[in-house]
Amino acid sequence: MQNNRKQLVIKGLIVFLFFMGLVIYYKPSEPYATGDGIEYVLTTEAWYNHGSPDIRYSDFCTFKADFVAHQMWQSELRIS
Repeated sequence: MQNNRKQLVIKGLIVFLFFMGLVIYYKPSEPYATGDGIEYVLTTEAWYNHGSPDIRYSDFCTFKADFVAHQMWQSELRIS
């Protein structure tokens, strides 16, 4: 009985450490749209700003202003 409990505790500890490792691994990374993701984000911004999928310079400016409010613009390779 004692041996089964010890094995259960060890397995639980291994699972806990695995998930903590995942949290530590993914915590410092920030999401960054690449490829078509940038166009999708700007299209969403366009729909929000003026109700059409046409991406305008003003959509880029409002997106950038909101983005900068949360993190530095130059923190990754981004268009200026």
